Amino acid sequence: LKWSTGADGEGRALLLSPNGQRIFVGGYFAHVDGKSEDHLAVVSTATGSVLAWDSHPAYPVLALAENSSYLYAGGAGGGGHMPSYVLSTGKLRWTGAANGDVTGVSMYHGEVFATGHYNTFGSQTRQHLALIDGVTGKVDLTWHPSANTPLGTFVALAYGQQVYTGGDFTQIGGVAQQGFAAFSDTVTDSTPPTITKAPNVAMAAGTTIGT
Repeated sequence: LKWSTGADGEGRALLLSPNGQRIFVGGYFAHVDGKSEDHLAVVSTATGSVLAWDSHPAYPVLALAENSSYLYAGGAGGGGHMPSYVLSTGKLRWTGAANGDVTGVSMYHGEVFATGHYNTFGSQTRQHLALIDGVTGKVDLTWHPSANTPLGTFVALAYGQQVYTGGDFTQIGGVAQQGFAAFSDTVTDSTPPTITKAPNVAMAAGTTIGT
């Protein structure tokens, strides 16, 4: 093993920081490496040392996502939760509340795609699927597909113009579809391109191309 840092309970979620220097860990634990770190901890990728983090939830963390400025968590217990933290310090910004576990979170065009075992999110009816504003924590009122079955959805993934989910549903978005589904929209894709600046091109005098 690279290092021996461990927790006193289940680890359920892992997320690498944008600079690759930290790992965010969520789960059912109260301590990491002997230090009090209720349900959410930050660990150095190089040494395994537990790093400073301001706020810790009183409920288990099941999922994690980030947008380079903020961290978002999906939480269980007491109905379900989705807190947002300042990524650099761990300061709590706000907490969204649901009536069931929030089991998946993923970033999508400035919003958080949240899946889980809930039927309401905040004051809005949402059957296991919701988009949450990443700044305000408010539910997006324009998007409200639903999934059947009591648990509904478990995981969330978003990329480009698509969001994906998996669960025990047999119908989602009004369509017969079992276990896995994808949604797409016509929003301009904001996924950063691999090359963001054209390279400088120069040729020395007398250079030839080809034969």
